[in-house]
Amino acid sequence: MRFKFRRLLTPVIVLLNLSLFYVVWKPSGPADYSFIIREFEQFEHDLEATISSIAVSHPSRKIFIISDDIIYPPISLKNCSSNCVLVNRAPAFHKDFASQYPLQAIDSEFIFLVPDSTELPEHGILEEMLEYLERRSIDFLALRYKSTEGSDCLHANVNIREWFLQLSYPKQKNVCNILHGKHLLLARKTALMKLSDPFMQPFPEALYVQMSALNFTIVMHPKHHVMDGKPLFTSQHNQWKKNQLDLKRRIEFFKTMGIKKVINEKGNTKWYGCRKDTPRCFGTVIEDMPSYLFAGKWTPPCCLDALRKTALHVFHELKNSGVRYWLEGGSLLGAFRSGDIIPWDYDVDIGIYLEDLHRNSWLRNAVERPTIDEKGYLWEKAVEGDFYRVQYSSVNHMHVDIFPFYSKNGTMTKNSWFKSHVQDKEFPETFLKPLASIPFLGEVVSAPNNIREFLAFKFGADAINKPAYPNPSKLAFPNT
Repeated sequence: MRFKFRRLLTPVIVLLNLSLFYVVWKPSGPADYSFIIREFEQFEHDLEATISSIAVSHPSRKIFIISDDIIYPPISLKNCSSNCVLVNRAPAFHKDFASQYPLQAIDSEFIFLVPDSTELPEHGILEEMLEYLERRSIDFLALRYKSTEGSDCLHANVNIREWFLQLSYPKQKNVCNILHGKHLLLARKTALMKLSDPFMQPFPEALYVQMSALNFTIVMHPKHHVMDGKPLFTSQHNQWKKNQLDLKRRIEFFKTMGIKKVINEKGNTKWYGCRKDTPRCFGTVIEDMPSYLFAGKWTPPCCLDALRKTALHVFHELKNSGVRYWLEGGSLLGAFRSGDIIPWDYDVDIGIYLEDLHRNSWLRNAVERPTIDEKGYLWEKAVEGDFYRVQYSSVNHMHVDIFPFYSKNGTMTKNSWFKSHVQDKEFPETFLKPLASIPFLGEVVSAPNNIREFLAFKFGADAINKPAYPNPSKLAFPNT
């Protein structure tokens, strides 16, 4: 009886095992995907042919055409009227909030981002891309066009705290996070949803910078290419127009996202911040704490650059006119630590002997009225007290403060003090007899002697090795 029972039980176990095997290994159904066309220009495009190419080769899939305004003149959607969705991101009285954000309307797991003027291949290549993406558990997969086979695949480092973007060549040839040249991109919707605004202009450049900040990468598909549609921007005028639009969009994007400095893969620097003819990047400083510190950022690099130029100009002027000067406060602390301005500082402090003030014509003139020197720097008497200020320009107020000290019974003192500055105190004149020097901003400048002792006297013994914001009671310095 037992034997018969075991014979009956064996095939049942086999069937159960086969069923479990099928549940685990059964092939998945076709991936759910949609298409987005974002990369096109209103003044010259091939949208209708691109849409038709998608609709014919993938007739059951949704196609979203995203623009920043109505497409004018209107385009024909006769080949995909039921599957095409025009998304106009411009705010309007009759539109609700959600309608301006196309990802809300897309219910597919995967999205193909297709540039204008594309002859999309029929089934096969795109399905292979989907399989490749799923199998490798990656978020973004790119496919080049024949016309851009040799274009750059770059690595981008976005330093949010220091406001800059740096490009370099990646360690792996086909894994990067910035792509130049025309390409098709397959993305997971869940990854796009993590970005602030994946459809900002210039597209897709703005998309990739946002991806880089979140450490997303793009994998280049090792095989296949996509075919171009008709050539676009062949006239010199339209090419110029396209380039100007991209530049305008890039400036606006970097301004919105807080990028002031871009270093390309060849080491060249492009500034997108303040200049002599524009205001500085931040407003009035309250209680010694610039607003950007509360956003987790340090001084914008363009502002630091303006500070360096202003400080070097002032050093040169004071030295040439025989004014005895020395680095003061946080500027001396920065020089001692790194030979540079403290990365979160917003001015440079210099002390001078009051009796030497008349030796420099710009300081002498500033006693009576603000004066702009031959290089565009503004010299003036500060409104906050009995000291002087040299501004980067009359428009850009990044500045150097010059504090006149005088000796009183062997102690250096002055007529204006800042109660909130713990380091703003009298000190023995012996620190200035003789004056010493220190490397700062690529030059050797005047400083008190016994610098470590001077800084300990001014700030406390731990100041050199313990960074702090100007007003620690308002914001503690981060541990990392």
